[in-house]
Amino acid sequence: MQLVLYRGEARQPESISGLAVSNKYIGTAYASGVIEIFSNPHLFSLARIDIGMRDIQTMDFNGDVLIVGSLTEGIACIDTLTFTVKREKKEGVWKVLCHRGDRMVLYSLAEGGSEVFVNGEFVYRYNGYISAACFGHNKGEFILGTHDGRVIKIENGRGVMDIALSKNKESAETVMELVHIVGDEYGCCTIEGNFHVVDLQQGVIHQTVNVRNSSLNTMCTMGEKVYMAGADSRIICYMKTNKHYIKESQDDVCYSDALFMRESNGNIVLASESGVLIVVHLYKTEKRLTLQKYPAYPVACTNNKVYMASGEEMEIFKVEQPEVAGDSIRSKCIFKHIAKSPILDIKSVDTLSVIRTKEGVRAYEYDQESASVKVTLQIGGLVLYHTVIENQVWCVMEKKKRLILTLEDLNKSKGTETPCREWVLSELGIDFVPTHIAKGRKNGEVLISGSDIVIFNSITSECTRISSKETEYFISHIFGDKVYGLGQNRKAGLKDSRVVSLFSTSGEKIGETGVVFKTQIIDMQICNNEVFIVSQKELIVLQGLEEKKIVDMSAVIDGASVSEENGVFAVQRPWQFAMQKIPLQVFKEKYGRR
Repeated sequence: MQLVLYRGEARQPESISGLAVSNKYIGTAYASGVIEIFSNPHLFSLARIDIGMRDIQTMDFNGDVLIVGSLTEGIACIDTLTFTVKREKKEGVWKVLCHRGDRMVLYSLAEGGSEVFVNGEFVYRYNGYISAACFGHNKGEFILGTHDGRVIKIENGRGVMDIALSKNKESAETVMELVHIVGDEYGCCTIEGNFHVVDLQQGVIHQTVNVRNSSLNTMCTMGEKVYMAGADSRIICYMKTNKHYIKESQDDVCYSDALFMRESNGNIVLASESGVLIVVHLYKTEKRLTLQKYPAYPVACTNNKVYMASGEEMEIFKVEQPEVAGDSIRSKCIFKHIAKSPILDIKSVDTLSVIRTKEGVRAYEYDQESASVKVTLQIGGLVLYHTVIENQVWCVMEKKKRLILTLEDLNKSKGTETPCREWVLSELGIDFVPTHIAKGRKNGEVLISGSDIVIFNSITSECTRISSKETEYFISHIFGDKVYGLGQNRKAGLKDSRVVSLFSTSGEKIGETGVVFKTQIIDMQICNNEVFIVSQKELIVLQGLEEKKIVDMSAVIDGASVSEENGVFAVQRPWQFAMQKIPLQVFKEKYGRR
């Protein structure tokens, strides 16, 4: 089977504007307002949505609810179980922090000053600008860091301690991040590149370390270890020995500025300005483990056309096969379409492209003679996932605080009217959010996966559930009388491999194997009894459950299709050659970067 690599144009990476991490999920927000939710730690894509909120500045998980804050549009609370969105329209949200069920919000006021609210109740007002905060060691304590270089301890709505980080008022250090380390010790990193250890019991600065000559943007803790990164994106670790903190290690895991960093289950989750999301496990004596998710763009390919989207723009390319075997394929852009909002996903069939945006799903048909497109189908609402199977559009939607599975026929506009069908997922016994829908064995049958695997018959509305106590599955396919499920262990660590399980259609587990990738898995497809697992930089081919081949794909893969006629057709974009913002204050070439 041949492998075709189709290179698209390089695009400017989109910066990550918010990061939230829980035991189950990792959430990111981008400058365009797009929100993505991944599994923790293996970064399976669970949802990619746009709730219409712009200027997202901050986000955090409060249990199963994702709290998103915007400078201009207030707060949105997204229930990850039903994807119901509740809004609070108070502008100026600078930071949202959640801890053990409590929610702290920092507001930057238009008339000047800052306010702190906890669980919706006013707690404190500061005449200056509060730039960072954290929950205190004791209940009812809140620690604030300010733009003018002060650390303030709040108890019962009153400032009981105010410590200046610098005695020189003219060189005040802006606090970028605050964390609780151990006991009464708190750490803060500053825009000047300093790390301060503050003892709030004694009211003194216990230690000051000049870590960098550039901004330290973010920090997190793991026991008595403090990790920091910033304009110099190397993760530097300081460990407490006796009474002081000394440098223990330094790890280079990304190239552009580190903006956000969180600790989760012994791992560090790092988000960078170039849109790269990294999960890293740092060992002191063993080789470190990293898993990367590069910026990706919606793509689809069918017959001789490739559909590529970036932001609100979708381009249609016509692919021409080479006259001489072995020569490069050629393509030309035959149409450009601008949507009202960022395009979240594309599926294609024949001459149709079915795109998903915050407005819903639309099917466009390209007319080659008139070089135009027309809308043949529209589905309005918050659509979490969509796919096209045998000229039918399957969607997972949120309606009236419930998750709905819908089925629409693409042939409606051609005179064969078929009414839209809907099922409430909870009434079918499906208690998870679907992340993938695939074709079944017969007409009207599909496989739904998202935690377990469900074989659903749309004609009879019957469900057959395939589950495992140890593994959750996010992608599944059926071949003959066997079901392949791809996922992760429910208690997975980063060192654990992703899992491919083989089941009978009755749910009996036949076998299982592990697969290891260094980048995010984006798809799994089956052709001629071979399983093709595609990550952003690798392709693994399995024969049954035996590993047959591993292919290094080099440039980042946005999507791939596998068929007997065309082999493996992978769409790539040269992300590593895209322009990246390198701050002038950091001379990165000095440690081997270009």
